[in-house]
Amino acid sequence: REGVLEPRERARQLGHGAPRVDEQIHGLRLLDRVLARDRVAAPRRRLPVDVARVVADGVRPRRVERVATVEGARRGAAVRAVADALEYIAAHDRPNGHRHRVEHCGECPPALLERLRKLGAVIVTQPSLVYYNGERYLATVPTSQLPYLYPLRSPLRKGIMVAASSDAPVIPNNPLVGLYAAVTRKAATGQEVVPEEAVSAEAALKMYTLNAAHASFEEPRKGSLVTGKLADLALLSADPTAGEPEAIKDITVDLTIVGGQVVWER
Repeated sequence: REGVLEPRERARQLGHGAPRVDEQIHGLRLLDRVLARDRVAAPRRRLPVDVARVVADGVRPRRVERVATVEGARRGAAVRAVADALEYIAAHDRPNGHRHRVEHCGECPPALLERLRKLGAVIVTQPSLVYYNGERYLATVPTSQLPYLYPLRSPLRKGIMVAASSDAPVIPNNPLVGLYAAVTRKAATGQEVVPEEAVSAEAALKMYTLNAAHASFEEPRKGSLVTGKLADLALLSADPTAGEPEAIKDITVDLTIVGGQVVWER
């Protein structure tokens, strides 16, 4: 439509390097709004599996055979629908190194986590949502579902890869807030939101770095500071793995390096 920028042009305007934009993986997205509407309006029709059938039968966007991104699987019903679709793909597609991603995975009880584990799916979650929306979750999420809200420790214990992102612009994109929420499971009000799902600072940092790179097939060039990877990094005012968890949210960025060049400093 007129006035709507192509994704690559928009990415360039936002400052992302043109060479990297062209290399991004294109995936299949199943929207939770569609999944929810389908289950309510026509519960016998399996739209997620219908979409999965298209992928499995070989009608694929560029490189979609490597990753199917399932966008917005917040509620348990949506995550189950996603699992249905991915199980169909697993049963009908040839093995080719899938790394299917489930975005959000907002409500995921143990039985559903087990299905995702068997599928080898990657959960890409947003710990910052616990910080910014935790008070509302505690007030509105049914007690029976609350223990399964934005799980972190549970999938990691099962051996499921968990990566983290911000969900910006829905909420601010500061990853340090996400680190704080992952480690403390506290909302901005100080209320704890399913503290049993808290993880260590080291595990939380890995979710935002190595695991995030793995989720997009970029671990050969991103996710850690080693020879041969991109010289993109941020210098923090303190080590989030060394101090008290409560101090993480107060850490600031002092220096940003992109491509080996200092692009910002305090």
